[in-house]
Amino acid sequence: MSLTVRNNSHIQLREDKHYYSVPHSYIKGKVKIIYTSRLVQIFCRGSLIASHPRDRTPWGYTTVKDHLPSQHQYWSERGPEWYQRRGHGISAEVGQLVERILTSRTYPEQAFRSLDGILGLHRKVGTEQLTEAARIALSLDQCNYSFLARLIKNGMAGGGTTPSGPPAKLPDHENIRGKEYFQQSLNL
Repeated sequence: MSLTVRNNSHIQLREDKHYYSVPHSYIKGKVKIIYTSRLVQIFCRGSLIASHPRDRTPWGYTTVKDHLPSQHQYWSERGPEWYQRRGHGISAEVGQLVERILTSRTYPEQAFRSLDGILGLHRKVGTEQLTEAARIALSLDQCNYSFLARLIKNGMAGGGTTPSGPPAKLPDHENIRGKEYFQQSLNL
């Protein structure tokens, strides 16, 4: 199976929905993955570049610290502080959510994909709706991208989906029977 190494220096074994680290020099490069029931091996141009014990934890990360590009130029420009500035620039709630997501991971790089998704939501729905979704996520301690996306998709985070004022009154019409008709039918 051929995959592209993501910006966070990981590839995903889709079968298990689990992420494995790759040395940062291979970011955006093509790699081949070979796996067994106990081992995941990652190759580039025929050479073994990473080997990990297989882990079937969905959405989990198996990371070798030396694989991460913490001192690499790309991450010095776009690291945890960059995401925190962007989050707080949107609103205090989104900033707090970003911080919570960053601290929930062993290595901050593991949170970058989720944080990129949250910034993408901001571009789609705007500040007000994302802030409301962040407020709800923080109050329920569900600080992750998928929960925010579901809140927004289901209209539970504002966005003008709630009606304003009392509901409209039904017009008078001969085909509308009303509560009296149904009360009579119950008494028969």
